[in-house]
Amino acid sequence: MASGAAAAAASAELVLPCPGYSGQAVPDTIVKAVREDYSGAEIIGRGSNGVCRIVLPPGAFWVKAESSEARSVAIRVVDATAPGRILRMLPLKGAEADLQQSLAAMVRRDQQVRRALEAAQTQADQTRIQEAERALMEADAVHASELKRLLETRGIPTAAEVGIDGVGAVWLLLQHSPDLMAQHMPGLRAAAAAGEIQRSNLALSEDRVDMIQGRPQRYGSQLQPGPDGRLARYRWADPDDVDVRRAEMDLEPLRAYLKRFDP
Repeated sequence: MASGAAAAAASAELVLPCPGYSGQAVPDTIVKAVREDYSGAEIIGRGSNGVCRIVLPPGAFWVKAESSEARSVAIRVVDATAPGRILRMLPLKGAEADLQQSLAAMVRRDQQVRRALEAAQTQADQTRIQEAERALMEADAVHASELKRLLETRGIPTAAEVGIDGVGAVWLLLQHSPDLMAQHMPGLRAAAAAGEIQRSNLALSEDRVDMIQGRPQRYGSQLQPGPDGRLARYRWADPDDVDVRRAEMDLEPLRAYLKRFDP
């Protein structure tokens, strides 16, 4: 068994810029890290004057920074290194409170109808399943209509307008409106480039649109039922380089991802 000194020596300090949304430092910043598979205890670090520090053991972690008024999206960090990355602090509250609250309400309804369907399926109650499926389709249709109206007039809202969770709400709701999502991929890409949605979430959207439109996926995230009913890989472009592309988008290696779906 390694000594405490040896274990400590295996850890390393991760230092990242964590600027505020307006470019000013955010006071009293806390840095949080959790292993990629969400096992083990959360690790805590600190930030001050726009610089965040946290000591991490070897391995892959999700790292984010937060304060009482702001939070960054999580980034994937391997062995305490993240060249060129920053933890951009985004406001929790946007300037458009009514719109932010409306998006939050849509997400609550979105998750409610999906949980109801899962519960009905678990109980194998066909009547409840049919009712839950109708409720889900109705909710998706209403949300798609509201999102279409919003996005046609202004595009993907920013964190300054609807807060970090508001931007995340738009991303989530678009996953259930594939045609609308395809139309607004440029806006989602811009949001990811600005650090307002996770790169990994953008990759999932890219792959989903590619699959729906019949193109090979780039990141290998999408599976589909095979002839035997089990989930199988959907085709992807340049399979030899897929893990390079996945790493660029904060995704774990493909083999580790597919292992989750092994029977």
